Amino acid sequence: YTTVFALNRFGESLDHPTYIHLCSEWATPQDRGMMLGLFQVGNSLGRSIFSIFQGYLYDWNLQTSWFLAMVWPTIGFMCILLAAVPTQAHKREQARRAKAAEQTSDTPIEAVPV
Repeated sequence: YTTVFALNRFGESLDHPTYIHLCSEWATPQDRGMMLGLFQVGNSLGRSIFSIFQGYLYDWNLQTSWFLAMVWPTIGFMCILLAAVPTQAHKREQARRAKAAEQTSDTPIEAVPV
């Protein structure tokens, strides 16, 4: 038990900063604080509620509790990946605007006779 628990915590220590980086990168600058705050609230609730839930599963069936402990972070990561599509829309819009501005600046302006 101790070895598996230590490996689980080691893996979590490697992926937790990655999740924070992804949330920070995918959010718009205006929404970054709100998104990171929601991420931290979800992280805290997930750690506390899932620990209680896993205790009940341990009493019910030992294999199920360990399976869910391995699968649960994967499900959370997939949810973050699915959220990446709408949250990266601001980057595509910014690239489109930069391209349009570049095309506009390349067009020669004709002088108007006075």
